[in-house]
Amino acid sequence: MLSQTTKKFDKAIPLYEEMVKNDRNNTQTLNLLLYMYRQKERYDDVLRILTELENISGKTEEYMLAKVQVYELQGKKRGLQRIKEVCRRE
Repeated sequence: MLSQTTKKFDKAIPLYEEMVKNDRNNTQTLNLLLYMYRQKERYDDVLRILTELENISGKTEEYMLAKVQVYELQGKKRGLQRIKEVCRRE
């Protein structure tokens, strides 16, 4: 069932990306993309969308924690270290 859903995401993602190009502040569409990219395990795209959401809404604990989770899934210690440094400064 999940593979059928993720196959549908392959068709939906370009459409949603186009919608975002036309309206960069469309957080609802960005959140849908975020969900689809997470399901597809496209972590670089997840990070990109999280950054776009931060640019619109400001940096929040929710976005930082989401980035930490992605960096952990990717095994990227450097990204985790950067987030920890930002948290210490705030």
